[in-house]
Amino acid sequence: MKRYSVKEFLEDPINNSDEYFGFYDWFCNTDSLESRVFKLVPKVKFLVEQGIIDADSTYVWFKNICSADGTLYDDIRFSTLDDAEDFLGGVCPSTRQRGGFKTRLWTLKGEYITHETRTWSDLKRKITTDLEFKQDLKLKFSS
Repeated sequence: MKRYSVKEFLEDPINNSDEYFGFYDWFCNTDSLESRVFKLVPKVKFLVEQGIIDADSTYVWFKNICSADGTLYDDIRFSTLDDAEDFLGGVCPSTRQRGGFKTRLWTLKGEYITHETRTWSDLKRKITTDLEFKQDLKLKFSS
């Protein structure tokens, strides 16, 4: 399977992805993958615009997950575009957990770190207003 850089993917998500629109695994109907990816593209763009994801040296892939209670949700994952394809981390814009829906961001760079906010908007606000947090994410998502 050809890997497209995040930059190439964002230029044309339909043609610069595989037949499953970059989804690696899914529990939803295959016919719904295209509409699901279009909900995730703006979130990928935001992370690139904020300098957290290097659009040239990483590729993006998606998972559609079925929680224990049967709720479906999607997440976005990033890996290096080199031969090693090292996993850098990901973001789950909305997942149902005890206490309601949550947005979860995690990185994997020598240790497992999770950051949760209540909504995607809360995470965006934290990234744009907390420069120390933003810089930390840049370092953790760098390849």
